[in-house]
Amino acid sequence: MASNSPSKAWWETRIGRLTLIAGTMGLFLLVFWLTMRSRDMVVQASSSLVVAEQFLSLGEVWEGVDSTCLVPVENTSSKEVIVTEFLSSCACLRVEPTSARIPPGGKINLSLTLNPGAGPPPPVDGVNDLCVSVIPVLANQISPPQGWTFGAKVRKLATFSPARVELWTDLRKGGPDIHRIINIVLHVPATTIVATSSSPFLLSTNLTKRGPGTYELDLIIPERSPSGPFEHTVQLKIADDAGHEKSGPKLVVTGLVREDVEALPGQVSLGAASLGATLSEYVLLQSRAGEHIRLLGIDNPCPDATVVHTNSGEDGVSFQLVQRVSQLGQQSYVLSCRLESVESPHRAIIVPVTVQYYGFSPRPEES
Repeated sequence: MASNSPSKAWWETRIGRLTLIAGTMGLFLLVFWLTMRSRDMVVQASSSLVVAEQFLSLGEVWEGVDSTCLVPVENTSSKEVIVTEFLSSCACLRVEPTSARIPPGGKINLSLTLNPGAGPPPPVDGVNDLCVSVIPVLANQISPPQGWTFGAKVRKLATFSPARVELWTDLRKGGPDIHRIINIVLHVPATTIVATSSSPFLLSTNLTKRGPGTYELDLIIPERSPSGPFEHTVQLKIADDAGHEKSGPKLVVTGLVREDVEALPGQVSLGAASLGATLSEYVLLQSRAGEHIRLLGIDNPCPDATVVHTNSGEDGVSFQLVQRVSQLGQQSYVLSCRLESVESPHRAIIVPVTVQYYGFSPRPEES
């Protein structure tokens, strides 16, 4: 007797459903296996160079002193690894060699030279922690592996407070000496401590002991310092109980010694004008101390500028600057005024004067 129920599709049968489930699971396992294999290949490629854990500590180093150690790097892969460059995370760490070819299962020794500069104020024991990284850049690799992080203990012989001195507004040639008090804390036992200056225009030998391991440095910048910007250093020399002398930290002193003679205005802003126009401004060169000065000449780098009507009087030396506008846009140059002291004719004085103006095209009806 014929059945009236419709025939089922193959995937609706029990065997069909089991076959589809098995196929789906097989596809999932295949994708998972391929993913893990790809991940393993990436991990293997980026971790094929190995540094043993005991070499990740560089030990104890002194601030400002070169410290070199050898670190073995092993290629644990079955293929040659080509390192095109070893990158350092800090300028204080130098890595040699800068590139390498490491055979499968082979090793090279990296030479790491660490010279830590001035860091943050240390604890009482004068020791700071430092972490630096070395990253090998491999050939034919889009992004470098993570690399290795090395740790070190950085010891300080002493600490300056403040750590740096900047004098940009207080110094004027012929003015009074400038004093700055610098506190020094020693972090090591010492029998003697000496401060030496890199310049005869920085008096820095006056050290006074204030307590156990603490000193006071009377930093003096004398009035006879030459005019202009400067950068001096104060170097500490520290001797221990055995008489061994070590170079301590350096204190950097930067600033500017201004001339007693100044220009009023020191920066001439002539404004804006159309091409072909003429602008002018008066400038007074004056001694703040009332010294008599004589104008020797004015070095003018601008061919469109002329210095006229130079006059000398009790107030100083004045001149008129006449500027012809011949270029478009913002223009700037510096006049160099050469003078000498009447009382001390051999003392040359140079006063810069900055000149600025703006040139634009005239309207059609103006041309």
